[in-house]
Amino acid sequence: MTLRWSCRAGDYVVWFSWTDILAAPEAGIAIRDIWEMRNGDFLTITNRIEDIPEWFSFHPTEVHGALAYRMIEKFEKSGYPEEPMEGPNIWRPKSGDRLVWAGKPHPGVRAGHPIISAIAFRENALVIGENVRTQSMDGVIGFGSLSKTHHTEEEAAILRKTVEVVKQMGPPRNFATEWGIG
Repeated sequence: MTLRWSCRAGDYVVWFSWTDILAAPEAGIAIRDIWEMRNGDFLTITNRIEDIPEWFSFHPTEVHGALAYRMIEKFEKSGYPEEPMEGPNIWRPKSGDRLVWAGKPHPGVRAGHPIISAIAFRENALVIGENVRTQSMDGVIGFGSLSKTHHTEEEAAILRKTVEVVKQMGPPRNFATEWGIG
């Protein structure tokens, strides 16, 4: 499955994972990362190879099963990176992780509610953040960075709501210990 989230300035995307699958939700979840979005930012959330941006390359240790056989030809033709690609605009959520998009109300979202969307991953996936600024190295390095050290009470309330929503979702039914696609 592939989703595309087109974000606005002031939106936040928060990635949660479970530190202890047997713990109560209050004790077992951790925030892995937070992106503060800007106008024009968008995310591709996918576990489909066909929907991965052309510039992204998998390392052979990241692909499994039938996908590994499909990737052999590509690896033989163009080689592969010496290690998995990393960047501030690349997340690798595992099965069991949660992703929450929150911000000021958007059209079509319940008025007064800061949660725009939430995902409970049942499979490993790739999340790539992009915009016109990511065409330069400066745009990649700063992608999703927080714009200030202290947030307003409204912004803090939005972020607290993301934690509340993840707790309400409860523990995952699927849980991966390692990341890979295929």
